[in-house]
Amino acid sequence: PSAIGIIHQTAEALAVAHKAGVVHRDIKPSNILLREDGSPVLTDLGIAQVQDNSQLTHTNALVGTPTYMSPEQATTSHVDQRSDLYSLGVIFYELFSGKKLFDGDTPWAVLHRHVTEKPRPITEIRQDITPTTWYVLQKCLEKEPNDRYQTAVDLLHDLDEALIAEHAADQID
Repeated sequence: PSAIGIIHQTAEALAVAHKAGVVHRDIKPSNILLREDGSPVLTDLGIAQVQDNSQLTHTNALVGTPTYMSPEQATTSHVDQRSDLYSLGVIFYELFSGKKLFDGDTPWAVLHRHVTEKPRPITEIRQDITPTTWYVLQKCLEKEPNDRYQTAVDLLHDLDEALIAEHAADQID
């Protein structure tokens, strides 16, 4: 499958988890295993939280992998399904660019960049990306959760459009 296909199938798994009230909180490449046919499997729900459990949703512990953490995870603010969508966006960026969204000398430096810096525009790295795919990627990586996709289902709709746009662009080449 293509990079968008892997992100799409992972978003499908997140849609199911989120519908059940589960937020993964540690979306990263090592938690997305690929079957022999190339289809992804989302794994490691070890630090997932159930949204309805008040004891778990109000924790102030820093949980996740800094390279893939959303700004709200980095500041220990309220974390919900939109945080998983940001983390998936970070992976999407890496798949398309071949580069980390942010890096730094320490985990705290990386977290600071997630909170304060805009990512390098993917179009500077990949001029062949379609405007539709660029839009989806940018929306996943919005700093404010309210500016991101609100649900994995919303993301899936736009990923479908990105798949169509990328396929059409490939036909032109």
